[in-house]
This record gives sequence, structure tokens and C-alpha cells, in this order.
Amino acid sequence: IFIGDHPEVDNLPRNKVLEYLEGFSYDLCIKYLEHIIYVLKDPTPDFHNKLIFKYLANVQKLESQKSESNSEEVGEEIEDTNKRLLKFLDESMHYKAEKILGRLRLDDFYEARAILLSRLGQHDQALNIYVHKLKNEKLAEEYCVKNYIETDDPTKNVFISLLKVYLRPSNGEKLMLEPAIRLLSRHGSFVSASDALNMLPLTTKVSELYQFVEKYIRENNKNRNMNMIIKNLLKADQRQVEEQLMFYRSRRVKIDEDKMCPQCTRRIGQSVFAVFPNGVVVHYHCKEKYSQSNDTSIL
Repeated sequence: IFIGDHPEVDNLPRNKVLEYLEGFSYDLCIKYLEHIIYVLKDPTPDFHNKLIFKYLANVQKLESQKSESNSEEVGEEIEDTNKRLLKFLDESMHYKAEKILGRLRLDDFYEARAILLSRLGQHDQALNIYVHKLKNEKLAEEYCVKNYIETDDPTKNVFISLLKVYLRPSNGEKLMLEPAIRLLSRHGSFVSASDALNMLPLTTKVSELYQFVEKYIRENNKNRNMNMIIKNLLKADQRQVEEQLMFYRSRRVKIDEDKMCPQCTRRIGQSVFAVFPNGVVVHYHCKEKYSQSNDTSIL
């Protein structure tokens, strides 16, 4: 009834409909909220927040059911709801991240927490979750690729942040040299060599850094070559402009007392004039009419 493709349905007071559905089940609320957000494109932050809360509550309810019945079907439903939750957290720009974060359990929903922390710009904490809670090196690197912004400030470089998680562990975590070297081998061009080397342990073997150094040098050479190309293009452009300037400076016209304007047939005299490419001289105020009637443009 509430998600039908009818104008009268779309115009129903959505808060009232939601209050009514909340008396029945999470599923109905979720379906209705998904409809007004995905289909009707409602940007209301309260609805976006509520959909996230309903996803979270539904997962918790299903998890308690699963612990009692150990049903495979319930497990699949949990996985599906989690996927929808993470997709929505990643795509929606209308929910209040800090409000959602305050309602998450500290011992669960780690990936959701990482997305929320990312939305708040807390990249170090988000990467800590991917590395130490989810233990997923691939997700951590994907996060860096997605959130990387070119900057000279190492404190704002997400790849440096991930290196710190690996090489400057806190809370009693172990130093993770191998993932750090893999990160540098794959994405070393995004990291300043001096910043990376300053963080690596002194016992690190040079042979382990070969791929990183090779990629770093190759990237620097590529940038240098690109700068040379741009420089040469700018030089060529400058030469063209200089040649055009010389050409136009060489196109002199002589104005004597007998010089007549072909448009109004009056003397040019001391008036402001315009010159066309074919050498025709007209009064400046006559140039538009002459240009239109002769299909030409001034120098």
C-alpha cells in the first residue's frame, strides 16, 4: 500500500506512515524507508538516520535468533542486511555520521564504524579498524586509494597513515613490517621516500625495498618527462604568439588626408579606425557594418 506507484501514496505524510509501520516490524520499516530514499529520492537526514538504525537493529535481532536456532537462512539474512547497511553508509550523503557512531556497539559493526570514521575525516582510526579489528590488508589499501588526496603534508596522506598503523603500533599491537613493505611496493609512488624510510626499522633489508625504490624512481622520471613536455609545449606556444605579434606589427597602413572609409564614404582623417586583413581601412564605428556586408573580420 505505502510503496505503490501512485501520486496519492507519494503524498502521504511520511513520518506518520513510518510511525504506523514501526508498530509491526523492522522489515516493513526498512522497505518503506528504502522506497522513499531510493525511489522517491527523499534527502531528509532523519529518514537516512532511521534507515541505518533499522538496519543495525535488524542485524542484532537476527543475530540473537541465529544464536538460538543456528539457522543458515538467518545467517544469509544477516549477511544481506549488513551488505545493504554498508552500501548505504558508503553512498548516502545525508545521514549524521557522529549521531550514528554514538549508537554503535564498541565490539561489533567494525566495518560500519570505519566508514563513519572516514566520513568524519578520522582516517587513522578507520585504518586501525581495517588492520587490527578486521585484519584485512586489502580493504585498508582500497580505503587509501579511495581517500587519497595529493598533498605535501604527510599528516594528511592516508598512505602515510596506514604505514604508521603498520610501523608505529599502539595499544600493544605488533609491528607489521611485511604488510608495510607490500604497501610500499604497490603504492610507493604516493609516499615520500624520506617519510617512508624514516618510519622503517633500521634492520630492514635493502633488498626488500627494491620494488618500492624502483617504482619511486620510475614515477619521478615520468613526472620529470611530463614537466619537460609541458615546458616544450609552452615554449612552442610562446613562439607562435611572438610570430603573430611580429606579423601584425609589420602590417602598416598609411592614412593621408584623402583616405576614405568605404562604408560611409567619408574621410578617415583623425578618427579612430580599424584595419581588415585585406588592408581595407574603415572608421572604427563602421567596422561592424562593413564586416557583416563583406563577411570579414578585423586584424
